[in-house]
Amino acid sequence: MLTFGTHPFTDPSIFPLSIKNLNIIINPWKQILVVVFLYESKVHVCLSVIGDAEGFSGWDLGMQSIYRSSFGLIAAVTVMISLAVFVLAVFTSVPGSFTLDVPSLQLISVVDESISESGALLTPTQDADSSHVQYLIQNDHLKDADVQVIKTKDSLQQEAGTGPKLWAVLVAGSNEFYNYRHQADVCHAYQILRRNGIPPENIIVMMYDDIANSTENPTPGIIINRPNGSDVYAGVVKDYVGDDVTPENFMKVLLGDEEGLKGVGSGKVLKSGPNDHVFINFVDHGAPGLVAFPNDELHAKELKKVLGKMHLHKKFAKLVFYLEACESGSMFQNLLPAHWNIFATTAANSDESSYACYFDDVRQTYLGDVYSVMWMENADSVNLSLETLQAQFLVVRNETNTSHVQEFGDRSLRHLEVSQFLGASDPMDLLELPPVELDPIAVGDVPQALLERKLSRAVSVEEKREIKQKLNRLHKLRKFVTNTMMDIINQVTGGDMAAKEIILRNHFPLIDFDCYERAAKFFSQRCFSIAKNSFVTRKLYLLVNICERGWPIERIVNAMAHTCRHSPITGIN
Repeated sequence: MLTFGTHPFTDPSIFPLSIKNLNIIINPWKQILVVVFLYESKVHVCLSVIGDAEGFSGWDLGMQSIYRSSFGLIAAVTVMISLAVFVLAVFTSVPGSFTLDVPSLQLISVVDESISESGALLTPTQDADSSHVQYLIQNDHLKDADVQVIKTKDSLQQEAGTGPKLWAVLVAGSNEFYNYRHQADVCHAYQILRRNGIPPENIIVMMYDDIANSTENPTPGIIINRPNGSDVYAGVVKDYVGDDVTPENFMKVLLGDEEGLKGVGSGKVLKSGPNDHVFINFVDHGAPGLVAFPNDELHAKELKKVLGKMHLHKKFAKLVFYLEACESGSMFQNLLPAHWNIFATTAANSDESSYACYFDDVRQTYLGDVYSVMWMENADSVNLSLETLQAQFLVVRNETNTSHVQEFGDRSLRHLEVSQFLGASDPMDLLELPPVELDPIAVGDVPQALLERKLSRAVSVEEKREIKQKLNRLHKLRKFVTNTMMDIINQVTGGDMAAKEIILRNHFPLIDFDCYERAAKFFSQRCFSIAKNSFVTRKLYLLVNICERGWPIERIVNAMAHTCRHSPITGIN
């Protein structure tokens, strides 16, 4: 039984706890109420089993509370008043000061708030009456214990078919077969959204589409995202392919610019409104403050500007952004305001690589990326109506032990169910995925590793010679990029050894976005295309360091113009 505030029938000795920080979790299959609250700096988890009928019935909640109570008519009156306020709180998500009837709830866990803050799982100290309850407790990964009603008004409306519309934009920003995993990730995401009921007209897909039917693909027309996995390419409706996969078109899609996309691809754009939820998933190579497309780059401040316009023009009520790229944290760090109602997570922090995984002997490439695989395989196997964004984030963060998964933006959205963005799972469709060796590798090491694996499998002398030539070219061109960057640093610093050492030995956080964006764009145009030479992304932290040390942008640009006099080169991976 729950009562709101104080009540004249309430005996303080019987109802001793007044709690402001409260989470309510309702299991939709069995009438089980799990109440989680913060009291005296500890997180308490309590359980009440209130019946076996399907669905949630407020009347049953009240009646079962009466049956369990020994306080007669006074308790009955209290329950009825309490029930009315409780239902109002659930449907309006209005936080308040609740009083807990401890005898009607079984205390099953008490954990220090500091432990909860660290992301530790809450494990019941007693066996609960339902495995569903144990699942809820073990997978909610409570953090911050702020005031929320987990069964929110949006999710209840969504289940009734009257909630926010769900929209999604899925982007694989790379091409070529060695980047197989990026398009595989996006195709897998598409399958999850469709299986969870999001209609194809609400999903926009941008991918180069040169992998499924590549001559290098031993299974034409089929893409998989894990070893021995199912085909994730089948049925994917691709809206923008080939050279239509550009930063400009991506931004037009987000802004709903139909006029600007007339005659381009499907022309489909986001038509979301102020009550809708939007999910964006971007997968590709990255560098400090930018992500790559097949032929160009999108910079962090450009993305921020677009997201700001979407917020201003009420293109969504809530937006979730999952970003897979090296140094992807730099796309949102110190840039994403909390009041925009956007929650973003990234595969890596602002100065580290993301990781590829699942090497496949048949296709001789990596099938997925660690962060992407973790969130999607979680979505495949868990009822998303019972999992919060925070719970999924913690699962992904804990499982992605190769890089530091980050979160940004409006963290109050973390307590929403994942189903409010990826669609509601059908419990009958959940997958049991057999364990598979992850075999992770830093993204920058993938091109060389693929060639070395091919060399070890080569049989003929001619094949071995051809692969060795490719390896030699790779090393030679990488060295050329490194030497070019050293020449630029020499020009900027005037050969000052101390200044050079500071630039070479540090990874300064990106703060001066204007200087860096101008420097990176000029470098991409004049020296090496960042989009067409993935190895270059590994050296761009040096431009960050130059800018953050205060060197004038004019001096940096002049150094590049003086140094970069070679013909355009592509394929430096």
